[in-house]
Amino acid sequence: MSRAVLCQTCGTELRPRARKCSRCLRPAPQSLIPGYPLRGLGLATVIAIGVASVASLLFAFWPVAGAALARKAARTEDADLLDTTALVEGLLGVSTLFIMITTAVLLIVWLYRARQNLDKLGTAEGAMGPGWAIGGWFIPFANLVIPFRVMAAVARGSLPRSGRLTALLWGWWLTYLAATSLEQVMSTIDTAAYDKLPYPVVNASNFADYVAYYEDQLLRLLPSGLLYVIAGVFLIMLMLRVSRGQEERLSAVPAEPIMPGMAVSGPPTA
Repeated sequence: MSRAVLCQTCGTELRPRARKCSRCLRPAPQSLIPGYPLRGLGLATVIAIGVASVASLLFAFWPVAGAALARKAARTEDADLLDTTALVEGLLGVSTLFIMITTAVLLIVWLYRARQNLDKLGTAEGAMGPGWAIGGWFIPFANLVIPFRVMAAVARGSLPRSGRLTALLWGWWLTYLAATSLEQVMSTIDTAAYDKLPYPVVNASNFADYVAYYEDQLLRLLPSGLLYVIAGVFLIMLMLRVSRGQEERLSAVPAEPIMPGMAVSGPPTA
């Protein structure tokens, strides 16, 4: 027969895996709170971030190939080759977007579990709730701050504070914000530039417009692509440290309540 675990404050019996007392809302003993291993999920997420970084860089350099194809189309006066170039660019963009979404899902799941582990470790004081690790990404304007706050709390609660940790946090978030902001601005400019291209293509001047478009597109896409790679490097370093730190600390958390009066064989007696 399993022993009942009582709230030390009000004596209410706590449910298995409860995070707090249902009556007085005091935190439950650490032994009741489930912990989540991060090593496997963290490794999968790190690999996905690496793939996404490479994909974003390849997409940023795509205009080099696009300009080469446009020049070939101009030499051969093959307007169909320009359509093929646009199709390849679209497929590359869709593939990159799919990789980015997959990576984002893995990162959110990892961050949610890492935040939940702070309750197990007893280091969640002052941190936003685990739900913010998910919802914070989808609230306009607030998503400029909330994910960083959750990640910062996870890092502080998982590792000793250090200047390097702070540098990784700010390096990741500032380069990520810069990359996404620049990408949105340049995407709008790029779409406007493409809409101005002549169609159908009927003369040498029209072909030259496409060559110039792809040459200029490289300057529009490359900065955000490089920033995504830098943000990815910062994030990978941060995640590896947090995952390793939590694994080490979770292995040291006792499996049974150790506070006096927390575990008894039955209901409290008068």
